[in-house]
Amino acid sequence: MGLPKAALLAIIVVIAGFGVAVFIGLGFLGGDTDRDGRVAVPGAAALELPAGEVDLFYAEDVNLGDSEELSPPRDLELRVVDPAGEPLAIRRRSGQQVGGGGGTATLIGSIDVPAAGAYEISTRSTEAASRAVPEITLGESPFDQVGERAGDVADVIIGPLGIAALVLLILAGAVALIRGRSSERGPTLPPGYGG
Repeated sequence: MGLPKAALLAIIVVIAGFGVAVFIGLGFLGGDTDRDGRVAVPGAAALELPAGEVDLFYAEDVNLGDSEELSPPRDLELRVVDPAGEPLAIRRRSGQQVGGGGGTATLIGSIDVPAAGAYEISTRSTEAASRAVPEITLGESPFDQVGERAGDVADVIIGPLGIAALVLLILAGAVALIRGRSSERGPTLPPGYGG
């Protein structure tokens, strides 16, 4: 005598849900704020950027407490130029701060990189001279990493693996339904037998 099928299915669903939640949640530990490089403030550098959205962070070599906030210099100027010499539009963003052993970074914006290649990033600020190793870093925030992981899970669910799992669940349900109906009727006897 084993677990009822409904209880077994519930356990499988809970375990799978927990696994998905852990996979997505670990994205908060990911997010590489300098994945694509660093540029001193003030300074300039040519960086190889991947196509797609790239987050821009202002970073300093400081470790702040939970209630402290890293603010970029008020006079910070940032420019990103594509290989053809055209400036990219910078979407201003804020609110995400990441700290670690290498300092603290705060999200200041993002750019849409049309094609992978070498992009010229230049920064200016006179106020930055009084800061602790000020830099602009280019990469990915932890929140974007979580979103990517959720997208990966969705791709699996609607992809071939998800379709195969759905087919198996339907087949298992059909088999359980057929077995349940046949056990309700009792044994079938040939005509004229038993009675």
